[in-house]
Amino acid sequence: LEASGVAVLAWFAWAVTAPIASLSNVVDTSIPFFVTSMASAATMLLLLPVALVIANLVQTARGRWTLLFCTGPAALAAVALAFLLALEAGALAYTLVARWTALRAVRAWSGDTDWAAGVSIWMLLGAFTMAAVAFVEHALPRVLRRDWGRNPFSVVQLWTIFAGPTLAGIALIGAGMAEGSFRSQGADADAIAAGLLGYQLVAFAGIGLVALGALAALGNLFM
Repeated sequence: LEASGVAVLAWFAWAVTAPIASLSNVVDTSIPFFVTSMASAATMLLLLPVALVIANLVQTARGRWTLLFCTGPAALAAVALAFLLALEAGALAYTLVARWTALRAVRAWSGDTDWAAGVSIWMLLGAFTMAAVAFVEHALPRVLRRDWGRNPFSVVQLWTIFAGPTLAGIALIGAGMAEGSFRSQGADADAIAAGLLGYQLVAFAGIGLVALGALAALGNLFM
């Protein structure tokens, strides 16, 4: 890395803000408003460690930008950061919707929907999985002392692990928005379920692609 101090600062910024941000959705009335307000501010400040990591990696990759345009650990790490940045933008948007009085009606219709599940999939199956794949691509060739990623399994693994969370996350976020629209129109439960079926099938297919990518990774390991 270009600056190890910036990396340590990013880690400490995340370690401080993440636990506090988790309190932003607490509904217990016995907890003071000051605590939940500070938690909402901490949710917005989660963009700071992400920005520090991106800036550090940009400085590290300076003069070696071609690494981002080939299948390797650097490109996979960049994709993981893109998922993470999208996640932080989603969390920030949800916090604003939750806290601004003019937007609380929007939260009432869309807060308890698949929208949150879509954002979580971007985090768990998108950012974390791509970061793990980047680590594997970097470490395993050195551990196994052989070529890595020179077979069809590697291509299947890469595209399914990328396309799966992207597709599932977008479908579930769309399902959440559609459900909010149905609720605002006073639709009954059966109509809502029928309207969301297409979104959920697409999300199911996306999650299935992630499972296929895991099987491809096993094949890649033993080829």
